[in-house]
Amino acid sequence: RGEPLVGVPVRLLVGSTVAGRVRWASGPITETDDRGMYRFARLAKGRYLVHVPSIQISRPDVQTLSDLGMVDQGALVPLARA
Repeated sequence: RGEPLVGVPVRLLVGSTVAGRVRWASGPITETDDRGMYRFARLAKGRYLVHVPSIQISRPDVQTLSDLGMVDQGALVPLARA
């Protein structure tokens, strides 16, 4: 079990039937709270999809003193693990 994702945007897509086919339109948006939870209040009865956009962040696994400009020789001394 991991840590909660805080401040992640969550959007509802609202479904409606047009000419016998379901069409999806962008609906309300909210963010996850400090527990990773989200809530949409006062929704009318209907068809909804929850959409959470994919956000990818790249960062190094190990931070070194040379990465921070603190060692001239570039010694690989881990300071912290991500």
